[in-house]
Amino acid sequence: MSQEWLTARTDAPLRFSPLDVVCAAFQLSWGRPVWTWQTLVCLLLLGLAAGLVVAHRWLSGDWEVDDFVSEILMGSYIGFLLPVWCLCFGSQLIGGAWEEGWLLWLLLRPVPRSLVYTLLLVAALPWILALSLGGAWLLGALAGTQAFHASLRLAPALALGTLAYTTLFVFLSVWLRRATLISIAYVFVVENVISYMPGWMSRGSISCYIRSLVISAGLTSPESNSLFSFVPVSRTAAWITLAVITFAFAVAGGMIFSRREYGQAAV
Repeated sequence: MSQEWLTARTDAPLRFSPLDVVCAAFQLSWGRPVWTWQTLVCLLLLGLAAGLVVAHRWLSGDWEVDDFVSEILMGSYIGFLLPVWCLCFGSQLIGGAWEEGWLLWLLLRPVPRSLVYTLLLVAALPWILALSLGGAWLLGALAGTQAFHASLRLAPALALGTLAYTTLFVFLSVWLRRATLISIAYVFVVENVISYMPGWMSRGSISCYIRSLVISAGLTSPESNSLFSFVPVSRTAAWITLAVITFAFAVAGGMIFSRREYGQAAV
């Protein structure tokens, strides 16, 4: 536990109203994602991607919209950067609070566990969305004016994809004790191998539906690059599937969190 947390706990009143606990939960979790090693990893990956985009622009001029979307957004961004970023935040959302000691304090207060879970998730989502959307916009701005406008048009699809990835990894972190390893395996096997397979197998990945929304926006086509020559689902089916995934994993994670026993042992 940090010294600040121990001092605050010592000076705190003995009794708390539910509103006090809710405010404390939000304050404790609000700024936490910013000051973690996961954030440094995410920023490092973003810096590497930005360097590649700038190097290409310096050598070949402004990116063509089709090339930027198919090679950067649909390739490295949606298939790798976005799920890795959501994994970094989502896998440590509950476990990090437990390791720091204040999750157990919250669970001992007269507040429903489902509300604690919701507060933790809601407090982290703005930071995750800021990174996922801001990262895409930064790469678009570095690639050129047309690429930047294309990244702005894809903001809704990237935002919903971020929610789907985050709720999935938070669910895994609540459900499994080796969630980080399993989440890493999911990213590299499902999102970077199975998602590129032809036929129905690619439908088992979240990135398939995000790419379908990108293609439906008219910014690229499945035939623009052989790596992405898959048959996308319809725009409506992609929106519905991502929304259902987000809702289902959020609810399932809250239900498991409400029933799981937490103590002093590490996750």
